[in-house]
Amino acid sequence: MRSHGRRTGLESLHAVGHRVAGALVLGLAATGCGDDGSRLGDVQEPFRVVSGVPAAEDAQPRIERSDREARPDDFRAQRSSHCDTFQQRASGKVDVLLAIRSSPSMEGTIARLAGGLDAIFGVFDSATPAIDFHFAITTTSPEPLLAGSPRFVSCRPVSGVTSCDVGAGTIADAIAWAGETLRTLPLEHGPGKGLLAASRIASRPEASGGFLRSDAELRVIFVSDEDDASCLPFAPPGAAACTSTGVCGCGDLLDFGSTDYFARVFSGAKGFANGAAVAADAIVATTAAELDRDDGSGFAYVGCTRDPSLSCDEGDACALHAPRYAGVADSTGGRVIDLCDADLGVALREIGWAASGLAREFRLSRVPIEATIETVVVPNDPVSCDDASPCSDPAQLCVRNRCVLPIAPDPVDGWEHQLCSGSDPRNVIRFNGRSIPSKLETIEVCYDVDVGSELSLCR
Repeated sequence: MRSHGRRTGLESLHAVGHRVAGALVLGLAATGCGDDGSRLGDVQEPFRVVSGVPAAEDAQPRIERSDREARPDDFRAQRSSHCDTFQQRASGKVDVLLAIRSSPSMEGTIARLAGGLDAIFGVFDSATPAIDFHFAITTTSPEPLLAGSPRFVSCRPVSGVTSCDVGAGTIADAIAWAGETLRTLPLEHGPGKGLLAASRIASRPEASGGFLRSDAELRVIFVSDEDDASCLPFAPPGAAACTSTGVCGCGDLLDFGSTDYFARVFSGAKGFANGAAVAADAIVATTAAELDRDDGSGFAYVGCTRDPSLSCDEGDACALHAPRYAGVADSTGGRVIDLCDADLGVALREIGWAASGLAREFRLSRVPIEATIETVVVPNDPVSCDDASPCSDPAQLCVRNRCVLPIAPDPVDGWEHQLCSGSDPRNVIRFNGRSIPSKLETIEVCYDVDVGSELSLCR
């Protein structure tokens, strides 16, 4: 039966050819039998008639060459595409650890920081939804201890009002506790090991006396006028050129002590796949200008100057460049704020907004070509869709068989991409106004990678 089907196909083609004699027919009408012996129906494929006489070329295979000179735009590098996926916060709880270098050179900065605490506490107090937060203070001593009595303050919303566990229970009492704790910190000489101190607290929740909670996010805020020195090797004076600390040169090995190591410790503090629940911020010197500082060591120092009319040996006029603190903040999606230029109240308010409520900023893993960015928000219970069953909501698109909401770039009610903030690298997608994703919604950001761009160009 199958051989008969093959003959029928050939006969059908032959017949069609005779009906249009003198022309070449493109197309085929075939009939035949199925495997079960049943006759198959004719399948009329589209065709068109081409004038002329059919012919086949019998020349030997050859390579056709063009004499035209190649132009640069004939060749284009293939662009790599990438997608980042994020999930909006689920928790209204955050534990904030302020890790500050407590040294004589920081005395003025500590006083200004104490005066600006009402900014971050005020953000927590007025946040929507209300925030349940813990606030603790530690120093950059390698043996970390939570400072103050009690060791931390706990505040939570009760009947629409923030209630704290110090004094009379008001937010003002919590601010007073934090200010007094800062002002009574012992001032110590020597290098600060803030990354080591904070990582020990973050990785030992059972030893924090209840400060760290398993269901709360963690925000670590570093404030220092020198770079972190919790690394190996830790070179004594004379063994390495010192530029960013007054004591040593700090090497970044691949093992313990590198900034990547500490970023991994912080990102893993809340367990596997919960790295987004932890972020570190750095209020440090982000510039590396040559400083007029003479401490008798013969080393040349770089950093920022608060008051160019003052010597770096006077109070807190200068701060040394701190790329290690900034590097960990960059890696964990935190803020990096220049200590010399910052109003500390404004800086704490910015960090407070980042730590409370719904996240507005999401850090991209690669540098995008901005014109190619496509951003969608996936609802918590997305509706399935396909070509046959499109989304019923005209505002939604069908992407990967789910109805999602596309977000357009807009400074008021859409997203913005921020690669740099001054000299500080950011590379974040920031949502504005009504575009901020709701609790637990998934955000997908797809783009072509700008292979030639690096965040180091911000500095």
